[in-house]
Amino acid sequence: MKIAVVGPYNSGKSTFIHKICPDAFSIDKSGTTVALDHGKTTVLGLPVFLFGTPGLERFEIVRRLLMVGSDGILLVIDSINPASIEEGKEILETIYEVLPKETPVVVCANKQDIEGALSPEKIETSLNLTKLNIPIYPTSAVTGEGIDKALKTVVLLIINRYYHILKIIKNYGPDIEDIRTALKKGSIEILRLLQWLEWRKMVQVDWEKSTAYLPPRLRDIIDILEISRNK
Repeated sequence: MKIAVVGPYNSGKSTFIHKICPDAFSIDKSGTTVALDHGKTTVLGLPVFLFGTPGLERFEIVRRLLMVGSDGILLVIDSINPASIEEGKEILETIYEVLPKETPVVVCANKQDIEGALSPEKIETSLNLTKLNIPIYPTSAVTGEGIDKALKTVVLLIINRYYHILKIIKNYGPDIEDIRTALKKGSIEILRLLQWLEWRKMVQVDWEKSTAYLPPRLRDIIDILEISRNK
């Protein structure tokens, strides 16, 4: 999965990524990201690639390019700087200009370890997150508070976005033809879909045998989501 970590200047994006991925690399100048931060980790048994974007406005084109193709977004807000919230509103608009409206977004109210930080509730209200159905978590990129929860949430939201497709693969697989029939897709369309899911390690495909199935960990997650949806 590709997850872009976006946010205003000095909101803590680079520290956030390096806290999750100690061996992440950054292209920066004097400590300010001018190109990207990049790290790889594993969440819920799935490989996740994090792409941190520059916060300075003059690098907006880089931010847009790095967001393209993202499966989910982590929006990091500087909780001690009210101006960061206003910039966050503009970035939210940019996200939905670049990516489909259904792309999962999770907001991180960062720097909660610093005295005087605005509460997640105040940031949630200012960004109108309830209306947008976007969750927010209190985080600290320095102490690690809330980071894992925010990351797991966005990964679960990504899986949930493709729940219907993944459930059919689970129930009708492994034969690709059976999956294609259940999804009511053409031969080329189903191959492209499975290839796309395979790249994200959400589906394992044996192209020679024409079979596809979910990794064991993902099967468990789909089972849990199914129980939750049926309550």
